[in-house]
Amino acid sequence: MTLAFSDIIAETSADFDHAVAQIESANLRQASGIVLRAHASLWRQVVQVGFDTTLLERDLDAVLRRAPGLDVYLLPDAHSLAKLRAVKSGVRSPIQLIDGASGKKIVSEVDANCLDRIRFAELKGLFESFKGRCVICASANYHFALPSGAHASQFVRLGDAFASIETVDRIAYWVAMEIQSRSATLEKSGRHTVFVDHPSMLILAARVQQLVGVAVEIVAFPTYPSDVESRKASFDMLSGYAKECASVFVVIGVASTGRLAEFIQKWGDTEFPNATSVIVLYALQEIKVPSVLCQLELDGYRHFPDKGSCDLCAVESAAVQIHTSSYLVGVQPADAIPLTQEHFDKQRDFLQRWGAFPGVLRVHYDDPNEATGRHHAYYIDVGSLLEAPGFREKLHAACTQFNPKADVIVIPDHPTARKLGEILSDFLGMPLVVLDETLIARGEGPVDENLRSSQCALIVDDVFITGSRLESVNRFLRERCAERAPNLQTIRYWTVLATPSSPTGYQRVVRGMTQNHKWSSSVSHWQEIPLPDWHHADDCPWCMEQNVLSGLAQSIVEFDGPISQRLAALHSTTQGVAASPFVTTENGLPIPLLGANAVALAEGSNAMQVLFACASAAQQLRNAPKKALNADQFPTPRYVARRVLENNYTERLLWLALLRSLKGKELDPALKVFLAEAALDAEDGQHGIISGELAVAWLTGKLGAIPVSVPCREFFSGAGISWDALYATAFVDRYPQ
Repeated sequence: MTLAFSDIIAETSADFDHAVAQIESANLRQASGIVLRAHASLWRQVVQVGFDTTLLERDLDAVLRRAPGLDVYLLPDAHSLAKLRAVKSGVRSPIQLIDGASGKKIVSEVDANCLDRIRFAELKGLFESFKGRCVICASANYHFALPSGAHASQFVRLGDAFASIETVDRIAYWVAMEIQSRSATLEKSGRHTVFVDHPSMLILAARVQQLVGVAVEIVAFPTYPSDVESRKASFDMLSGYAKECASVFVVIGVASTGRLAEFIQKWGDTEFPNATSVIVLYALQEIKVPSVLCQLELDGYRHFPDKGSCDLCAVESAAVQIHTSSYLVGVQPADAIPLTQEHFDKQRDFLQRWGAFPGVLRVHYDDPNEATGRHHAYYIDVGSLLEAPGFREKLHAACTQFNPKADVIVIPDHPTARKLGEILSDFLGMPLVVLDETLIARGEGPVDENLRSSQCALIVDDVFITGSRLESVNRFLRERCAERAPNLQTIRYWTVLATPSSPTGYQRVVRGMTQNHKWSSSVSHWQEIPLPDWHHADDCPWCMEQNVLSGLAQSIVEFDGPISQRLAALHSTTQGVAASPFVTTENGLPIPLLGANAVALAEGSNAMQVLFACASAAQQLRNAPKKALNADQFPTPRYVARRVLENNYTERLLWLALLRSLKGKELDPALKVFLAEAALDAEDGQHGIISGELAVAWLTGKLGAIPVSVPCREFFSGAGISWDALYATAFVDRYPQ
């Protein structure tokens, strides 16, 4: 069935003859049917009168004379429908006006088979019209590594096709029609949601929202769920909506392998029967999903499920990576960089001397010195450090070198600052002034005569992370100087530690605190150790681990087992993790101490010391003046090279520490392959040391997608995680054969 489509929008039935006349004669000769388009006002008129042929008879006779023997169909103009919201009950199927074989005027809705043919013809025609805009073809020496993991000779960026709202609306009509075909689902009371597979598809979803007959919410996956991290984020979002909604429709723009569409449908049928439906707009090959609106055949298109089966890679055609969130083409290869000895120098002495004292180094910890308890992935606890043997003497020696000598010590009001202030006050024989939050924020409270008469103030805090607390003190003194500190000539801001994440950000804060005041001021610290500023659950490696393991435990209803035991260790963020930052499996080996001649620290350093050494080194690499670690840099991202673990730092303790210190996107793809191979190498004598952490790294997205294989199933089983739990939580999309 070949159809010729008119581009004229008929506003009255008298326009039908003109619309047919504008179709090229060559198209008419090859066609077995004609599709006309009706403006929303005309469409509403035809529908409301119950398809009465008498109202259209004269105009249809004119069409019969101009195009004898052809079926004639009427399709609503989706743009005017969406613009005017002309059909409150939603969109309706196309109408057949004329049966070409008999010449009869029918005026009735088309049957399902005819509907499919019209839909296919229009969507294919639309694709042909914008193919030059959205199909990217590789040259002979290149091909594409798609977000799905497949390799192909061409890549379709459907979002680039949405150059006009009319085009979007014509596509949206067919999506709305498919949604409305689930009438039993839509008749249920409750919320209905349309998911799209990429933010670039939101414009399509918004127009579908205008056309369907019920209120629907629209949501987009934040990025293509190609790896563990993005897959978990996407399916957590989808699961949350599916639990709350009567129906969820997942619209996938272009399916190359169809694996994502097939899995979502299968997962939905299992977890939320009759509530989740997948609609594929364009499929590039046959896929096992009930709703594929248009299957395409691209000339010269070659497609392979993965890198291992790619014939193009085999003949040394270079695979150009498609970015999973932007769908941009990576023009240049990534740059894999080393982690060198200089990145361990700054923190080494402090961590070797004080890092082994209990409680000094903590991870996954809520700061007890802040009213809101800000979370820290990495935290050095000065309160515990003050109790370490010999530390107060070091503190005394540092404070006696201040010049000029202060006449008052000023501290913010929190427990560690109070303890520190009292120690320094005793050492130096100076009065202590405590600035509470109410005083700093509102200036309310009695005037302290020690501060009022002071000419040189030593303002002390435990740690400089972002500098926000010292900035608030500086702001208070600037605004309240005349009233509370009129004689100040010099201010020295001093903290025991500074753990800034960025030298640029640090310098910006320091300049703001030390410039453009009537007094001279300086900022200094006893020790500076750069650390990541990971304060949110999406950044903290232990929060990510906790979230993943919680989901797995809920999926298999585990109340007592290795997952639950690990969750118990991560539960209390008020205490944090102060001794065992790494996961060990039930049958694994204990985490060793650091061996001799290591770059990071001295022989015998424990896991927490090595972890902080690596976290600081990684943060310094992110801020390196040349070739900084930057996985988001475009077009040439920089990753940590495979050789860093394979050749340079081969001790397994260093592997564990670096894995926790780096984000998954910062690992070179070759390094991910190396670690995945190490995870599945059960013959390795040190496998028991790393298996637990590698399982967590895989689950938090650091090693890429989890392969569906028997060895991988056995690996996770050894870590106390069943394949059933991985499938139920969408970490894998099928069972190994």
